[in-house]
Amino acid sequence: MTFRDRRTDSDAAGHAARLADIVRAQRIEGCDVTGLVRELSTVLRTGALAPDLVTGLVQDALDRDSAQPAPRRPVLDRLFRSRPYIDRERFVLRNLPGLTSARVLGELTGALSALRTAEWLDTPLPPVTGSDTLQILHRRLFGDVFGWAGDLRTVNLSRRDVAFCSLPQMEDHFNLALLALDRCLAATSDGTPPPPETVAAFLAEYIWAHPFRDGNGRSAMAVVMHLTAPGTLASISPEAWYRASAASVSGAVGALGDGDGPDPRPWADLLAGAYPDGAGSA
Repeated sequence: MTFRDRRTDSDAAGHAARLADIVRAQRIEGCDVTGLVRELSTVLRTGALAPDLVTGLVQDALDRDSAQPAPRRPVLDRLFRSRPYIDRERFVLRNLPGLTSARVLGELTGALSALRTAEWLDTPLPPVTGSDTLQILHRRLFGDVFGWAGDLRTVNLSRRDVAFCSLPQMEDHFNLALLALDRCLAATSDGTPPPPETVAAFLAEYIWAHPFRDGNGRSAMAVVMHLTAPGTLASISPEAWYRASAASVSGAVGALGDGDGPDPRPWADLLAGAYPDGAGSA
C-alpha cells in the first residue's frame, strides 16, 4: 500500500496514525489538543469542519479571556515603540477575535489550526507556481485567528535565542523553499514519499526563512504530513525537532547573518529515522 493509499484510506489505523501526527505537531509547538481528539477524528473522516465548532471554540476563548484580562501596555510603550503585529492595548498578537491573553490566544490558535490541518490533509497541494502556494496554506490554517495570515512578515524574528534570516534575505530563502517543495511534489508522482533528503531541503529553507509572523512550524509540519506516510511526524519528539531546527540554522548565521545558508542534513537525519522501513528510499 503506497503512502497516498494510506493517507486517504478510511480505516481506523490510518486515521489514528494521522491523528497522532496532528496532535504531535501541536505538541511540538507547545499546545495540547488532546481534548479535541473526537472532533479531529470527525474532521479527518469527513474532510469537513463544522462552522459552529469554530464559533463555539472562539466564544469559549472569549469567555475565558474576559474572566482574566491581561495587563495593558504602558502608555510610553504604546506611544513610542513600534510593534506592527502587537495589539495596541495589550502585549498580545493582534487577532480577529480580540483576545487579550497570550495564553488563551495560543490555546485557540492551536485548536483551530489543528482542526484546519485535519480538514486540509486530503486536499492536494497545487503545483508550485508562485509564493501563493504556501501563503494560501498558511491563510487556511490560521485565517480564523489572524487577519495577516498568509502575508509575508515585515519584521525580523527570533525564537529560543535563534535569529531567523533577516528581511532582505527572507524572500530569497522562501523562494528556495518553494523550489524544494516543487521537487518534493515531483518525487511523489510514483505514489511514494519523497526521499528524506528532499523533504529536508524544504524544511531547512522554510524554517530559516520563517516567512510568516507566526505559524511557521505548524505550516511546515502540515506540509510534512502531506508528503509522508501517516505516523511519520508522530514518531518525532519535540526535543528532536528543535535540535534539528537549531542545528540546521546554525550554519546560516554569519557575523552579519550572511552565513552559508541553512544545513539540511540535521533534518535529513531526523526524517530518515522517522520514515517507516522502506518508505522514501531513493
